Amino acid sequence: MSTREDLVDVPGARLFVRQVGDGPALVLVNGGPGMSHDYMRPLEAIASATLRVVTYDQRGCGRSAFPDPPRFHMRDYVADLEAIRAHLALDRIHLLGHSWGGLVCQAFAGKHPRRVASLTLVGSMAPWFEDNRGGQQELQDRIDELSDLGIIPNPMPKNEGDNCKATSLAMLPAYLADPEQPTPGPLEDTAFSSSVYHATVDRLGGYDLRQRLRELVAPTTIFIGQLDPFGTGTARSTARSLAGAFPEIVVLPGVGHYPWLEREDFVHELRSLMHRRLETPSDQDR
Repeated sequence: MSTREDLVDVPGARLFVRQVGDGPALVLVNGGPGMSHDYMRPLEAIASATLRVVTYDQRGCGRSAFPDPPRFHMRDYVADLEAIRAHLALDRIHLLGHSWGGLVCQAFAGKHPRRVASLTLVGSMAPWFEDNRGGQQELQDRIDELSDLGIIPNPMPKNEGDNCKATSLAMLPAYLADPEQPTPGPLEDTAFSSSVYHATVDRLGGYDLRQRLRELVAPTTIFIGQLDPFGTGTARSTARSLAGAFPEIVVLPGVGHYPWLEREDFVHELRSLMHRRLETPSDQDR
């Protein structure tokens, strides 16, 4: 199976893009902000001669260049994803966004609804900032609980310059269904940038994508772990905002925020979902 790695030019930066397989493209948009794509590499297992899995490092992360000037608005992330679509030379792409990456996918779908062949969200942020407040509080309560139990260290380990991996991985137990699960290898291999995180969050503000998402009709599935610290309420509010796409919500039992790193059969479930999507034309194809 073919594997290709490229650098794609975007205004002020270059993005590292990796492709595995051939045919229609499923572009994976990772969480963060400020993380490299590496923890999503296990999902390349669904690539084949008829499905291309594409990952990339977001601006300023991993093997992608830090933008000059340092632009980290949501419109920049959307423009980067559009540049990748153009690089792939495809009219439409399938999208899968995890956590923060789910918000990027929704912003892209709101601006380019006809460029989206399907949308899959995994533990995604909601398209309206107010709908994320409850989930953020649930996460903080979980961190406090695990800190009291000594599972999350207090004080937290110190970061090394811009590298905030130590702090990020120290908080990982709050995101997992089993807080005593060893750190999955793909997360150990992931880079974490404090400056990208803060630059992006500082510019995010009180965003609201709901109006733009009304035009999206592409097949949509929302996966949420039953034990995701952000809670299933975020998934339900996201589904309401995507009502025109008639989204399916799939609650994954015994899973937290990283389904493919916590439950082996999630990869099989995703493979089946994409097989159905490739076999069944959407309304846009008819």
